Amino acid sequence: MSRGAAAGGAKGKKKGSTFTIDCSKPVEDKIMDIASLEKFLQERIKVGGKAGNLGDSVTITRDKNKIIVTSDSNFSKRYLKYLTKKYLKKHNVRDWLRVIASNKDRNVYELRLGGSVLFDTVLGPRSFDTVLGPPGNQETKRLAKATIRDADGLVQSTIKS
Repeated sequence: MSRGAAAGGAKGKKKGSTFTIDCSKPVEDKIMDIASLEKFLQERIKVGGKAGNLGDSVTITRDKNKIIVTSDSNFSKRYLKYLTKKYLKKHNVRDWLRVIASNKDRNVYELRLGGSVLFDTVLGPRSFDTVLGPPGNQETKRLAKATIRDADGLVQSTIKS
């Protein structure tokens, strides 16, 4: 009895996977269009080494503010994150949005506002609390060490936690 024969039973089966990209916050803020992200993924996901050749093995569906990618064969979550970041870079919103894996479910990515460029370019002279909410908010805690600049690039105020 060889070891290859004993371990080879599960080798032929391929495991399917389902991943979700939650775009609810950027879509509500009208920073991005979810239909264009869906189209981008359909054109760029490679199956068998060819882009746009999804066939029956990979399906992409849109449910309100979420994109669901379902694969019959093995599909890399990291590859989906890479393509999402590539989309954000192409549409010049990579500086404002981050692709974050959800703590609740391992198969969900969330697009969230974040980064110091957000404060430097978008906020201008507005106060930190009016944009991100009360100081107890998790996003507020994470971004509390940012510097707000006015239109001329001069430091208007520095926010410390």
